[in-house]
Amino acid sequence: MRKKKKPAVLPVVLLFTLILAGFVRADDDVSFKSKPEGDIRTHGNSIVWMSYSSGNWDIYHLDKSTGVETQITHDKNTQGYPDVWQNYIVWQDNREHTKSRLGSFDIYLYDITSGQEKKISSIEGDHQDPIISDNKVVWVDNKDGDKNIMLYDIQNQTIEKVSSNEAEAFGVAFDGRVIAWVDARGGDFDIYMYDISQKVEKQLTHGLGDELDPLVSGGKVVWMVEHNKVSQVYMYDTQNGYTTKLTVGDENHRPIAFSEDSLLIIQGNKLVLNNVNTITGQPIKSPAGTIPKQAFLSGDKVIWYDGRGMTTEKITDAVNRGLLAENNPEEPSNPDPKPKPTPTPTPGSSSSSSSKEDKNGEKEEVNGRKLVKADEDKVITSQDGRMTIKITKGSFDKDVHITIYQDMQYKADGYLSLTPVYRWNIEEDAKLLKPMEISISYRDIAINDNTKKICLYEIQQNKAPKPITLKVDHKTNTLAARVKGSGRAALMIYNKDFNDIEKHWAYDVVKTIAAHHIINGYEDGSFKPDKEMSRAEFVKILISSLNIDEEEVQPDNKSTFQDVPDNYWASEYIYIAYKKGWISGFNGSFNPNSPVTREQMVSILMRAYEDISTDKGYEESDLSGYKDKGEISSWALDSMKRAAGLDIIKGYNNEINPQKNAARAEAAAMIYRYLEKLGRM
Repeated sequence: MRKKKKPAVLPVVLLFTLILAGFVRADDDVSFKSKPEGDIRTHGNSIVWMSYSSGNWDIYHLDKSTGVETQITHDKNTQGYPDVWQNYIVWQDNREHTKSRLGSFDIYLYDITSGQEKKISSIEGDHQDPIISDNKVVWVDNKDGDKNIMLYDIQNQTIEKVSSNEAEAFGVAFDGRVIAWVDARGGDFDIYMYDISQKVEKQLTHGLGDELDPLVSGGKVVWMVEHNKVSQVYMYDTQNGYTTKLTVGDENHRPIAFSEDSLLIIQGNKLVLNNVNTITGQPIKSPAGTIPKQAFLSGDKVIWYDGRGMTTEKITDAVNRGLLAENNPEEPSNPDPKPKPTPTPTPGSSSSSSSKEDKNGEKEEVNGRKLVKADEDKVITSQDGRMTIKITKGSFDKDVHITIYQDMQYKADGYLSLTPVYRWNIEEDAKLLKPMEISISYRDIAINDNTKKICLYEIQQNKAPKPITLKVDHKTNTLAARVKGSGRAALMIYNKDFNDIEKHWAYDVVKTIAAHHIINGYEDGSFKPDKEMSRAEFVKILISSLNIDEEEVQPDNKSTFQDVPDNYWASEYIYIAYKKGWISGFNGSFNPNSPVTREQMVSILMRAYEDISTDKGYEESDLSGYKDKGEISSWALDSMKRAAGLDIIKGYNNEINPQKNAARAEAAAMIYRYLEKLGRM
């Protein structure tokens, strides 16, 4: 604690005593002149944080041994999310990217001893959330849709990407040797790690539930698994390659601090200190008797941070306090089991707090009301565990509260409801900067039908249910979609009957496609599977199959082709396909009513596939198995090779029939295989 000046008339001995007492208290209790926002980081005698106290987001440092607080950055732009190790501080900084409101960020390194700073993220990208340890810095680089783990060596001044392609990393932990993070590349939140000495990435979890909050110490990785409404803590030891479950019981467990063999866990509404080697735990309690905002373990000390100040004490004292509370039933084990949520502003905003502190934080959590901070990732689950909302950092421009409700099943002719209607409500009038992902599972539900007919529907008031499925995971029986605000959704199967396909080869395909509202029949109840399909009809079913957001491509009331007037029944679909570059027409015409040939259909499909799919590793077919491959037009050859390699198109009797007009059943089959390859069915 920094010592205030005393009147000069004080005796020298008393003055010396007061100064000495101030230094002693500095190791036990720390207060901050510049209010920390978000988390703090500490190492040795150093504490760092970000604050808006000066009217700008800057980095601050406090030396516990002297009580001296220093403002490290003075740039007019945004500096945030610092970390500290020995005499180095790192942070993210957007001083070179100020065109957008929040901008992209670089990583800066500051030497406390010399006072020198430099940018260390020397490659293109959006670099955020740095962590420093053992002369190395790791962070997440958001570039081209991937979120990669970057590693910088301070001594060698080298930078490298250590995560594999298509990583979706966040929540990084680092101990100088092992990097661990949460990765969403597979659709679920899994834990990945990278061993610096071995130069090997390893996936530690494979979708048991959502795995979150990794911590690393001494080559051991711990994390939390949310499964069947209960969260437990697991550990992976890099030395022996074993994964161990550290907690049991019906209470939720979350790791918050890890050092050497000691792991601090929130268990229900109390704290437990776990020895990860013996898998034994003992109660531990903070001086205030509450769950802290943050806690740190360092040797034989525990550091408590309540959002305002810090207290350091011996672990044995905190354990004795916990044992005393547990053995004294008259003393509450935790008078304030959950801290009241305090919204944290996002660096780049214009105020130090984006909303007021909740006055009923504990009650709101019990009722399912969740605080979503603008600068954090968040996962919200419905009461029955079937529905999940995943919100990534930066989705909102300020902190919000979201609640999931369960309504009655949707009832309407032709629909089989599999789940309740889930309704989620965003309370605040916040700007949604990027979509949220919702997912609903049909696990443990008996289904006497083709599961590929299942759709995730948006349920709108006084409107027909709208299919919004974006991806399907048949391993976890989960369907997911993106949404842009409050809404309602459910899993259902739609059954559409036709009177002329019962014995047709495409029966199952047509029924499945119709269940997704992609293709319709005629007023007389027929489908006419062998009737030729027009070019306009094919474009219509392609656009319908992708659940394209109505706001994504808005018609500009101008004719795209001279033979497609604005009042043409399929003009909107043709316009969207043209704007996306999937169709081009002929000399200003589209010939919407002409039959679509098989090679035309494949060419349109493959342009859409290349635009949408993230799978670029498939092999093309050389078409050697088809005796009529020479009939393929030169402009369609590459598309036919790719489609055959993906099994989207299949011939008959060693013929691929590129010039043949496509029948409605053939178009339905091709769309069916296409959606399978996209993971949407």
